[in-house]
Formats: sequence, C-alpha cells, structure tokens
Amino acid sequence: MSNSTVLWFGPVNLAQVKGATVPGARARAVICTGNGSPSCGQMADALEDGDGLRLPALLQREGLDEASLGELVYGAFSAGGSAVKRLLMHEEDRARVRAVLLADATYTDWAAPGAPLAPEGFVRFCIDALDGDKLFVATASSAPNKSLPSGRETLSAIRKEVETRSGMTFGPYELPARICPRPVRAFRLGNVILADYGAKMLHAAHATALAAPIWQEILVPWLVECEAHVV
Repeated sequence: MSNSTVLWFGPVNLAQVKGATVPGARARAVICTGNGSPSCGQMADALEDGDGLRLPALLQREGLDEASLGELVYGAFSAGGSAVKRLLMHEEDRARVRAVLLADATYTDWAAPGAPLAPEGFVRFCIDALDGDKLFVATASSAPNKSLPSGRETLSAIRKEVETRSGMTFGPYELPARICPRPVRAFRLGNVILADYGAKMLHAAHATALAAPIWQEILVPWLVECEAHVV
C-alpha cells in the first residue's frame, strides 16, 4: 500500500481529513471551492486535452511523476466532487484510479425539475467497480446545496442509474461497526457502497469526522484483502 498516491479535492486540507489516507501513501490536497475562480469544476475542465484526458495535465500541475504514481486514490469533499466526476469521464483516466471515496461530494445539477442528474463520471466508475478491482464509496447528507440537489438526492440518482445500466440491484448494507454514527441507510452492489446519513451529520463532518473511519475501516481492509488474493 506504500506505493500509492492519495489526492483529496475540495475546500479541505489534509489536517482536516487526518487519517483519511492509505498507510505509507503520498498524499496531497488539491484545494478548490465551488465558487472559486476557477471553481473545482472549472479547474478540472481546464485540464482536458484534445483526446478528452485530464489525468496527465493534473499530474503535471501537481508535480507528480506518472511512472512512480503507483495506485491512485481520490478523495473528495463538497465541491471537490465536481472535479473528481470530470476526472473519471475518460476510460484511460479511470483505469489509473483504484478507489474513489466521496465525503458528501456527489454534487450535480438537475436532469429535470425534481430529478437529480446522476453524475456520469461517478456512474462510469461505479460500473467499473461492480466486479473489478476498484472501490467506490460515497457518504451523503440532506444538507441543502443552494438551488442544487442535496447529496442524499444525488446518491439515490447514482444508485438508480447504476442499477439501470447494470441490470443488477443494490442490497442493504451494514457499515463496519467502528464507523459511527450509523447511516440512515446504506446500500452495496459489488464494490460500490453508498451511505445516506440524512441529517445525522453536518455537511462538514463528512470530511472532518466521518472520512477517516470510512477510509480505515473500508478502504484499507479492502486493499489488504486484494493484496492477499494476489499473493
């Protein structure tokens, strides 16, 4: 696991998500906001090259050597999801990413009045993770997001879209016992875990209080298990 790179996106620094990483990994924060100049989404859009790839320009921007990148793990809080969903659009970019963990970062727009749009980048990564060696975990709240759908609403849209495309159905899921508080409800399909916390946790607490136990109790054991199977 030491040959890993963790990138956290959004209005958050590494101290605020202490413990939300992989043991021995290189970790850095790509700090951006939803209303910054550029915003998280605009930053990611500016990385796109003529082939639709964004990861090469991101690595160059962050001074990271692709050859020594190792396994790449994305974390995102709040508007950071606007960057990550774009970074997952292209198949070649997704192929380099081992896991995605969203801390109330499923931000999206409306597909129609009252119908949240399922972010395409997240849906594509979820499809990849259903029966492969990738992991997608998202927590969400019912906190209002200006005029946009709440994280809880978007989480539901992602679940429905993945079910439609895969022809499979999510089942109820119990998060590991050490993750507290418990979500209102959680679902799992393959390596995709969606945890709806409703109003049980404040928006910011998804990063400062919930992210670390999610990473340590779900991601790290999953990586250990995967390594054991390889051996």
